[in-house]
Amino acid sequence: MVKKLKWNLVLMSVLYLGLGIFLVMKPGTALNIVCYALGGVVLACAAVQLIRYFAVERGVFQSQLTLISGLVCLGLGAFLIIRSDIVVRILPIVFGLFVIFDSLGRVQSALELRRCGYGSWKGFLLLALLSVAGLAVSLALQNVLSNMASAVILLTTKPFQIGHFIEMGSVSGTVVKIGAICTDILTLNNQLVHVPNSEITGSTVTNYTASDKRRLEYRITASYDAPVENVKAALLRAAEHPLRMQEMQPIARVNGYGESAIEYVLFLWIRPKDYMDVYYDVLENVKREFDAAGIEMTYPHINVHHIS
Repeated sequence: MVKKLKWNLVLMSVLYLGLGIFLVMKPGTALNIVCYALGGVVLACAAVQLIRYFAVERGVFQSQLTLISGLVCLGLGAFLIIRSDIVVRILPIVFGLFVIFDSLGRVQSALELRRCGYGSWKGFLLLALLSVAGLAVSLALQNVLSNMASAVILLTTKPFQIGHFIEMGSVSGTVVKIGAICTDILTLNNQLVHVPNSEITGSTVTNYTASDKRRLEYRITASYDAPVENVKAALLRAAEHPLRMQEMQPIARVNGYGESAIEYVLFLWIRPKDYMDVYYDVLENVKREFDAAGIEMTYPHINVHHIS
């Protein structure tokens, strides 16, 4: 009997170890797949608990708590697989419930072993208490552990590196440090922003340095009175900048028709490091070229007619 319970613990340990290795080796895998894997582990544990109740413990010290634990694990496992979209948001709670019920089952087994006079009951009880203690520590350090796990994901998948210019939500700047808890970003205003790693892995990150070129886009409005070809020519002249990529020609096109103006779009390509210099220089060039060509840059206005 003790040998069978020992193999049960070994099986549980192997399943836990397998889940841990999976999370470490495949940190970039979608959370849905993690839910499927965890659901499989929980279902396997449910099978172990139910086998213990109906086969191993039958006629020895059959515990109702073992049956309850197996049924709960069965329900949790099925829920993890069927509704992984919900589980992603409540994963810590689900895992906590699983550990609690599993630990209660081990405590019950330890007490039953003690009642039957087996000397190894203390080891079983210690394992159960360690499981509960581990859960308590995990919940207390949930944010820290989440950020550390996210750091592993960032270092493994490498969506950006130190020195890259990235944008995430309302934060944009140069990455100066990727730490275990947070990533430091130096903004254009020379402000150092500490962003938790878990926020980065859960957000959309735009990396402007990953490619060797970057496209600039300008949307400019001009009066209907200005000939289209004249406006496009003025925009192309404004795009002539010594730092633009000469092998890729600028493009000027009509982009839409408004109530009082035609919208034009201007594209040109630059090296990412030249963004600040080229962007504002070309913006000033547009105004200069429009003035020289006599092209009116329109703005929203209201015509008021007085009737006497």
